Amino acid sequence: MVRSMTRRSPIVVLAAAVLMGCASRSPAIDRGTAAVRSAPLPASTLAKAEDRFFVAGDVRLRYREAGRGAPVVLLHGATRSLEDWVQIGDSLAVNYRVITLDLRGHGQSSRFTERARFGSEMVDDVVRLLDHLHLQRAHLVGHSLGAVVAANVATRYPTRVATVSFIAPPLYADWAAYMQVYGAALAELESGVGMARYNQLIFPGISDSVATAWSAAALAATPAPTLAAVFGSMSALMIPPSAAAAVRGVPTLIAVGTGDPLLRQARWLASWWPDARLLELPGANHGTVMGQPELWTAVRQLMRARPTSAVPRE
Repeated sequence: MVRSMTRRSPIVVLAAAVLMGCASRSPAIDRGTAAVRSAPLPASTLAKAEDRFFVAGDVRLRYREAGRGAPVVLLHGATRSLEDWVQIGDSLAVNYRVITLDLRGHGQSSRFTERARFGSEMVDDVVRLLDHLHLQRAHLVGHSLGAVVAANVATRYPTRVATVSFIAPPLYADWAAYMQVYGAALAELESGVGMARYNQLIFPGISDSVATAWSAAALAATPAPTLAAVFGSMSALMIPPSAAAAVRGVPTLIAVGTGDPLLRQARWLASWWPDARLLELPGANHGTVMGQPELWTAVRQLMRARPTSAVPRE
C-alpha cells in the first residue's frame, strides 16, 4: 500500500509557483561533471538502491535508481526528499527504470540561500540528470513542487519528455496571481515565523497546533533560509497559457483531489494545456492524493500509450 503523506508536513510541497523558460536546448553542463560513485547493477527496490551523486559546477545532486525499462523520473515536493517515492517507485520499477532525485536544496543535494540558485536551475537539474545518465528523454512524474518542475521541463525541453504527470500542481499564470493567495504566507516564511500559514492554506481546517507542528518538521528537514530562497525564486517561474504551443504533442495527466484547494488551479491548467487529461480524485487532499490507486493506474496508462525506448546502463 502507498503510505499517506498527510502526517509529514506536505504543504511546503506546494509553494511552487511555476516556471516558463525560453531555452530549447539542454543546459550547459560543467566539463567537470562526474559521478561520485560508480553505477551499480539495478536495485530491486529504491530502499535498497545505493545513493548515487553527480556534480554540475558547484552543485552536488543525489539520486537513486531501481528496475529496468523505459526511464521514469519522479520529482518530490518542497521540504521532501527522494525517499518519498520508495513505495510508489518500487511498484513502478516492476516495469520501468525508476529514477528519483533530491531537488537542490532538499535531502542530500546541495543547499543554498540565494534565490538565483533555485527556480530555473531546479528545472535544468532534471535535464542535467538525463544527460548524466545518457537518456534522450524520459517520463516525468511530479507532486506539488515536483509537478511545477516537471511542467517547466516540458515547456522548455519538450523533446526530452515522453509524457508528464502533474499531481496536485500549484501552477499559476503569473506571480501576481500566486502572491494574491500566498503572499502573506511567503512573507512569514521569509521573516522567520515559519510555514504554519502555508499549511493552513493548502490543508484548510487543520488546527493551529497541527499547522505549527508541520511547520517545525518542514524546517527541520530544510532550513528556513533555504526554503525562503526556494519559494522566493518562484517569481520567475510562471507558466501562462501562451506556453501551450511548446508542449503540444506531449501527453499529460493532471491529477488532483477534490479536497485540495488547488482543484481550481488544476482545472484552469487542464483548460488550456494541450493533450491533457484531468483526473479528479473524490475526497483526496493535497497529501492523500498520492495514495489513490486510480491515480497510479492513470499514470501507467499514460506511459504505456507513449512508450520511450529504454537506454541500456553503462
